[in-house]
Amino acid sequence: MTEQALVRTLTFISVFIIVIILATCIFNSNYRSIIGNLTKNHIVLRLPKQYMWVGCFGTIVIMMWLIIMSCYPNDTTTVWVYLLFIMFMSAGLVLIIAYRRWRIVFFRDQDTFIYCSILGKVYKFSFSECQSCQWKNNHIRLVVSKKTIYIDAMVTNLDFFLSKLSKFVVIEGL
Repeated sequence: MTEQALVRTLTFISVFIIVIILATCIFNSNYRSIIGNLTKNHIVLRLPKQYMWVGCFGTIVIMMWLIIMSCYPNDTTTVWVYLLFIMFMSAGLVLIIAYRRWRIVFFRDQDTFIYCSILGKVYKFSFSECQSCQWKNNHIRLVVSKKTIYIDAMVTNLDFFLSKLSKFVVIEGL
């Protein structure tokens, strides 16, 4: 086996292992959050912390590559390469912003919930305003009075929200 094939194989295996470790951390984090909220009245749905760490790591790595590319220019690099790197760095920043801002807050004894979007807009809805709820492959699509809310399937405390929501609307695909 050549050295190049060995490096490619080890890279593929290491990426596969890192993805498995991240998924395990997300599920363990969600489980700990569920256990902590069993007796609480105030419950918050948030994206897992690993989303923020992936965004930070990706942004830092891409930024380092941009700095290296700027310090040691290559004749073959074009503007499109820089734009592609900036696009990937922006995706990491969006992950960080989404983790910090996106949330759904509800109380067990009330029939309302508060939704805060990625852009920071805050909406207050009643569970009775929910018109439909569909479980897709990796997200939930909730239609509430002319507003569609997309909920990631990995958010913490999702089970509490779905149990409360199931009293008011049928959840399709669950």
